[in-house]
Amino acid sequence: MKKTIKSLLVIAILAMQVTSISAETQRYSDFTVKPLFSENQIGSSVDQKGYFDLLLAPKQKEVLKLEITNTGSSTMTVELGATNGITNENGAADYTQAIKPSEFIPYTMDNMITIKNNNVTIEPGKKEIVDVEVLMPEEEIEGVILGGITIIASEEKKNNENGNNVGVSSTVKYLVAVQARNSMDVPTALLESDDAGIKAYQDMPTYFVEIHNRMGLNMTNVKIEGEIKQKKDGKVVAIVNEEKRSILPHSTFDVIFSTTEENQKIKAQDYSYNLTISNEEDSWTFSNDFLVKGEESKEVNTVVKSDNKMMPIYIGAGLLVLANVIVIIILFKRKNKKEEQEQEQE
Repeated sequence: MKKTIKSLLVIAILAMQVTSISAETQRYSDFTVKPLFSENQIGSSVDQKGYFDLLLAPKQKEVLKLEITNTGSSTMTVELGATNGITNENGAADYTQAIKPSEFIPYTMDNMITIKNNNVTIEPGKKEIVDVEVLMPEEEIEGVILGGITIIASEEKKNNENGNNVGVSSTVKYLVAVQARNSMDVPTALLESDDAGIKAYQDMPTYFVEIHNRMGLNMTNVKIEGEIKQKKDGKVVAIVNEEKRSILPHSTFDVIFSTTEENQKIKAQDYSYNLTISNEEDSWTFSNDFLVKGEESKEVNTVVKSDNKMMPIYIGAGLLVLANVIVIIILFKRKNKKEEQEQEQE
């Protein structure tokens, strides 16, 4: 009976490992994407850029070309999409979303891009040229508009070794960034602060200050530092210290202040913040007071508490895996010891 239980345990552990490996190797990634640049590409060494950087006139239309090569052994289908460049929390650039970077952005890249030929099938060892049309707005834009072209390659696994249809489809997403402008003039930077408050972020109670980049300026190498204090005694309850961040054009994002103590709950009271955002060219300092109401703090703390209830489950699962590994090691050691004893008796 004990031998049977031990055998089943070993089988279960090996099955877990095989499943994990299989899920990773099912991804279809045997393809390459090469942007084919035109005369409107900015820069003398255009072949050194892996993205489109376009200088176009108002209302000008440009057809972008992507050379997609299937380097694998299976037929793949390619689907393209258009995205916008947005700024996530604490200045994390993101080119993978089709949402608006802000409410005040005049034009977005996903509305300027038209996919000319989609759902292209490419045989193994073959290549296809896919056209993507970019149409500039009628009005002249100040600064740049950022976005991207997503390329999703998928391979349908129709049959397994037994000939049964398993219906598994694996996909890999590739991104080529697109930047468009009407002139090389650089607009004057303009950052503004807006609402301040609290929210649950990454399963933790945090404070935030909303920031707007009002101009079509792509800001890089940005440093963000600041602190949140209790108004009643000046105690620092949260801080932010980020370097080498990015703020994309016409974008709105939250600066997140992490609490100074582990598992710290946010209290309902008056607070003040001091925040400095800077790069090599400019620096902005923002400060203001804000009130956290009882309902707000209760809601954030409750959400975090609810999410943290999963932690014992994660810990328990980890301990279970560790215990299984220890059992396997003990079994192997006992087996080796038994073999050694048998050899000595012989």
